[in-house]
Amino acid sequence: MKTLENLIKIIFGVKNTPYIMNKLSLSKNIFLGYVSGKIIVSAIVGLCVYVILLVTGTPYAALSAILLGIGNMIPYVGSIFGGIVAFFLILLVAPIKTLILLIAIIISQLVDGFIVGPRIIGNKVGLNTFWVIVSMIIFGNLFGIVGMFLGIPILSIIKLFYVDLLKAKQRGEK
Repeated sequence: MKTLENLIKIIFGVKNTPYIMNKLSLSKNIFLGYVSGKIIVSAIVGLCVYVILLVTGTPYAALSAILLGIGNMIPYVGSIFGGIVAFFLILLVAPIKTLILLIAIIISQLVDGFIVGPRIIGNKVGLNTFWVIVSMIIFGNLFGIVGMFLGIPILSIIKLFYVDLLKAKQRGEK
C-alpha cells in the first residue's frame, strides 16, 4: 500500500493523494462487498435447490445444490453448467426426477435474479435494485460474461465519483 501511495504521489501530486487513496480504499470495500454478496446469494440458491430436491426425494440433492450454488457465482452461464452436470447425474439414476431438478433450477434462478440477488448485492455495494439490474444488462452487453460479473462493482465505483463531482459542483468548485 505504501508503494502504491508513493506512486500516486508521483503521478497525481501530494495534494491529491489522500483523495485518491480514499477512493481506492472505498473501491476495495465495494469489490469485497460484491464478492461476499455473491457468495451469500449463491448459498441461498444452493439451499433453495437443496430443499426442493430433498423434499421431493430426488437423488444427489446435496451434490446438485452444491453444483448450482458454486455455478451461480458466474452470472447466467455458471448456473447453466452446474445444472447440466446435475441433470445428467440425476438422469442416470432417476430420469423422471430431472423434471423436478429443472423446476428447482427455475425457481432458484427467479429468486436469485429478481428477489434475493439484487437486494443483497445492491446493499453490499450501495446500489438500489434497479441499478443492479441495469448495470448487469449494460455491462453484460458491452463486455459479455466478464461485464456481467464486474458491472455492478464498476457502476458502484462510478457512482462514488459521480456523487463527489455533484457535491463539488453544488459547492461551486471546479
